[in-house]
Amino acid sequence: MTKQGFTDVQVIVRDVCAAPAAAPGGGVVVAEYSGRAAVPLQSDPRLRQASVTARMQDVDDPAVPITVVVRWTGSGPLDHTTTHIHDRFPGEGVISSSANDLRRTADAVVTLQVGTGVDLRSVPAAEAVLERTKSRCVENPRPGVEGFYPCFGFPG
Repeated sequence: MTKQGFTDVQVIVRDVCAAPAAAPGGGVVVAEYSGRAAVPLQSDPRLRQASVTARMQDVDDPAVPITVVVRWTGSGPLDHTTTHIHDRFPGEGVISSSANDLRRTADAVVTLQVGTGVDLRSVPAAEAVLERTKSRCVENPRPGVEGFYPCFGFPG
């Protein structure tokens, strides 16, 4: 399966030995970086594993390269849920939708490198989850209407 969209990263470097700040995480913020890349997530259909490797530049300073590698390993049972909804609108028609969702808790490891020397290796991520959602939506046309206009579907 391939994720659509972007891979985003936000890095906040704090000096935890400095006087505590009011911000969550404590310490003083000494650097912030963020980036975005159109890099897909690679995953197997049963959510046993997934990974993404993205190289990008900092949004505020494009001269600063950022590399992030995240690897997930499914660690919990595969939870499979399906939902079907049929909304009736008298005199208008019926909108039917269905969702087919998979979810599994996971262990994740993040490797991050920022061009200024910030280098984190094999940092475990807390509360990692792998999810796969397939949704489809079909609109039944009103009586007497000749055109059929399905609603948007959301693959993978």
